[in-house]
Amino acid sequence: MSFQRRLLEIDVGRVASIKFFREPIAYSSKQPSLKQYLMVGMFTADLEFLSKFLGHQGACARFLCMFCLIVKAQCKQVFDDPDNPAVVPKRTLEMIKENAKTYNDIMSKYNEEEKERLRPEVTKGKTNSIVAEPMVDWIVIEEDCSTATLHVILGITAWIVKVTRKAFRRLEELEAKKTGAGQALPANA
Repeated sequence: MSFQRRLLEIDVGRVASIKFFREPIAYSSKQPSLKQYLMVGMFTADLEFLSKFLGHQGACARFLCMFCLIVKAQCKQVFDDPDNPAVVPKRTLEMIKENAKTYNDIMSKYNEEEKERLRPEVTKGKTNSIVAEPMVDWIVIEEDCSTATLHVILGITAWIVKVTRKAFRRLEELEAKKTGAGQALPANA
């Protein structure tokens, strides 16, 4: 008898010794019932997939975020002046659909070569970096989509910069009091 066949017999013997398999199966006259449950969840994926899913050009586009209309200069402002961050409008599904329609209307007039040449100008100036319809029409972007990098890291980094600046200002104030050497640096230095 082969080793594999012996292992199979041992496994079958273990299963057969379980009480469930030794007892006859009881049949019921009850009809099965189906229940429907509402599941609530979060749609999450990597940044590239979510961008494509929502019709966004990607993280290197002028409007680099798929959740709002922030540009690189406004991201920089978070680090330059963490006490006064930029206020940017959020994207909505309706806005994305409207931008995709505008993009398609403009690009439908041109051949492929002209489309490649005009694409940067159209996405920067007219469609907020949207190049396609979203894959679904029921999603609420800020509630149903999540990516683990973009705003989370930006927010944490801005908080670290803010806390660090405050700590250094406080240390400078304490040092100035201790030595009597003069004023600490101004708060916006």
